[in-house]
Amino acid sequence: MIGHPPCTYLSYCGIRHFNAPGREEKRKAALDFFLSLFNSPIDKIALENPVGWINTIWRKPDQIVRPYYFGESEQKNICLWLKNLPKLTYGELLIQKPKPFKVYKGKNYYYTEKMGSGHKRSRFFTGIANAMADQWGNL
Repeated sequence: MIGHPPCTYLSYCGIRHFNAPGREEKRKAALDFFLSLFNSPIDKIALENPVGWINTIWRKPDQIVRPYYFGESEQKNICLWLKNLPKLTYGELLIQKPKPFKVYKGKNYYYTEKMGSGHKRSRFFTGIANAMADQWGNL
């Protein structure tokens, strides 16, 4: 199973809402769902989520990859929690860090126009999906 559980209440992206009313219950339910997927009786599991509360409350991911490692133009951190699967490999010599999409007040922004903000940024990347299929497809 390759799972992409919702990150709405697990990601640090909306940290300013972390302690808003009702968020604690929703965060706990999201964590319970994530763990139920990981602990399901499936032999090989990969769960994807951004850096967030899972890293702190449960455990660090087995691997963090970035889309540009697999030929994409974005620099987003993708955390992978793996069960009976090897880490994804990629050609480190081929990796070229993308140039920032824009620089605002000295801060680099790496999300391209096509990613935008919000839910558009939560889409998964074809390059990583292809690597998963190629590397894990026959295990």
